Amino acid sequence: MLRARLSDERGFTLIELLAAMAIFMFVLGAALFGLQTMQAAGSRNTKLNESQQAARLASDTITSDLRNLASPTASQPQAIDRATPTDLIFKVVNKNGSTQPNNPANVMRVRYCLETNGAHANQILWRQIQVWGDATPAVPANATACPDTTNYTSGAAQWTDTAGNPSTAGYRMASNLVNDPSTDAPFSYNSATLTQITRISTSFIVDVNSSTQPPAQVGISSGIFLRNQNLGPTASFTTDPATGAHKMRLNATASSDPEGGVLDYYWYIPAAAGDPAPVLCPSGTVPSGFGYPEVTPLPAGQASDKTQIRGVAVADYQFPTAGTFNVTLVVKDTGGDPSHGLLACKQLPVGVP
Repeated sequence: MLRARLSDERGFTLIELLAAMAIFMFVLGAALFGLQTMQAAGSRNTKLNESQQAARLASDTITSDLRNLASPTASQPQAIDRATPTDLIFKVVNKNGSTQPNNPANVMRVRYCLETNGAHANQILWRQIQVWGDATPAVPANATACPDTTNYTSGAAQWTDTAGNPSTAGYRMASNLVNDPSTDAPFSYNSATLTQITRISTSFIVDVNSSTQPPAQVGISSGIFLRNQNLGPTASFTTDPATGAHKMRLNATASSDPEGGVLDYYWYIPAAAGDPAPVLCPSGTVPSGFGYPEVTPLPAGQASDKTQIRGVAVADYQFPTAGTFNVTLVVKDTGGDPSHGLLACKQLPVGVP
């Protein structure tokens, strides 16, 4: 009986073969699925690590640039040009290149901006620079776009490469950022006034996949105190009758500089009662294009201050008649230097008896 079984050359039946093959395919499919899942998870983790490292490097670069803030200097009293939740533009000292006669401090402009989208997915952080050797140019006109890739006409303010040549190519600093500017702004500040900003914080949220799938989001935050920032002064004055007909005491001693610096005082008084103020003062800031009072010639259309009481904090001034005069006080925070400094102003209607 045993010999007959051993000599039996009949194989497996078709049903047995099909069952074995089905089991084998199931086991192989399960193994391949597990391997594919592991490979996908490994790829996502690698991508997350790379994106996280890029975001960390971007944060360190921003911090390094802010430590090199180019303020204050004789030609650059204000270092920060723009400070919004997604856009930061400021001036730094260029570590490379040589100084120029009209740019002795070797100042350049740096921009960091987040290219956002409605889904807040795979957003990109860009860096653009503006290098110059002549007089300080303005911020490029289309710098609200991120990045600004405008081909500007010759002579217009524009972004450059490190050699100062016009360039529309920004530097891609980080990607896969998912910041929602309304709730998780990449940039935040301790003041809404550019000249009062002394601390800037950065926060970048990295996610290479959906927020509901692993790996989880990673946040990278940093902050820096601006040691070189020149804070703007505050202008304020009161008025009281003084001895003499139509004479008023203009008292600006309430004006202040947050850094304790010496202030210069400039009084603008119209020729007649009821005339408009010689210098308009919206929200405590001088108008765009306002020229320093002691630098001549003054910009076209700008009135001169009352030079007889220039630099005087408490002045007894003789008005020509009784009535209401719209008086403007402008203060400057550099204490005697006529060619630079941060300005503030205050406008009041002064009733002269």
